[in-house]
Amino acid sequence: VRALDERVGFWPGRADVDAFGPESDHPEVFFEQLERLADHITRAQLFAIARKDWDLLLCYQPEVDSLGHEFWITDPAQRGFTWDRAVKSVETVDRAYELADRSVAAIERALTPRDGIFVTSDHGMTPIWTEIYPNEILRHAGLASFDSEKKVQPSSSAYAVTDGAIANVYWKEGADPSLREKVERLFREFRLRGESPFERIVRREDADSLGLNAPESGDLIVIGKIGTHFSKGISKAGSPVGPTTEYATHGYLNTHTEIQAAFLAAGPGIAREKVETIGLWQIAARVARFLGIEPPRGAAR
Repeated sequence: VRALDERVGFWPGRADVDAFGPESDHPEVFFEQLERLADHITRAQLFAIARKDWDLLLCYQPEVDSLGHEFWITDPAQRGFTWDRAVKSVETVDRAYELADRSVAAIERALTPRDGIFVTSDHGMTPIWTEIYPNEILRHAGLASFDSEKKVQPSSSAYAVTDGAIANVYWKEGADPSLREKVERLFREFRLRGESPFERIVRREDADSLGLNAPESGDLIVIGKIGTHFSKGISKAGSPVGPTTEYATHGYLNTHTEIQAAFLAAGPGIAREKVETIGLWQIAARVARFLGIEPPRGAAR
């Protein structure tokens, strides 16, 4: 940390969406702060590359994701949408990609001829216009309770952990079949404007096709339709549905092209080819092959 402070500079902090978000008088300041952060992180990454005491270096740039969540206003269903805002949104998002491209270029220039570089995004992004509170759905059914600080009570029968448009719902250990069926039925029968806002609802043991049959997954996995976002907490108004606080998110089925990520790789021994589809686990296998080590358990060849 001392070396970073001396050679790279003090951590500048994240862009302030509360003061300079899309509804503020000066949203351009958000981008200025984001650019400052991207430059700081890039300098830190170049400092790490120069140390030469690494075999695998993981670098992350947050600008496309951070700006996308807050400024991706491109769908007429979104609150405050206008075509003028949509045009400005696309221009701003393009500038975020330019920042990312600038960072990748700087990293590539710092590498030696024997190094390889793998570049990927972890997800795409799509506009949202409906906020859903899975834990409010459980609370209204008497299956979850919360204290004054909105923390789940140990007496709860079920609880949802959410991110983007995916909810991992866990029921109490040793829950009897009737409780499990009640929780699943609760989400299957939930309706918003006469239809289900969920694209997939599966139990963990049936989630092989999603790649989510894992010990960490929820007992029940709920994935929203495009346009929905799952809140991490409970609603101030006490309703399971409300307006979104962000403009875009991710976590949907990867069959939606706007959710799919980007990937490129270059370096000695990496064939010149175009691969139409590649899974994230395959990227891990390719990195392992480049390093000359065994791939992670379960990673594709």
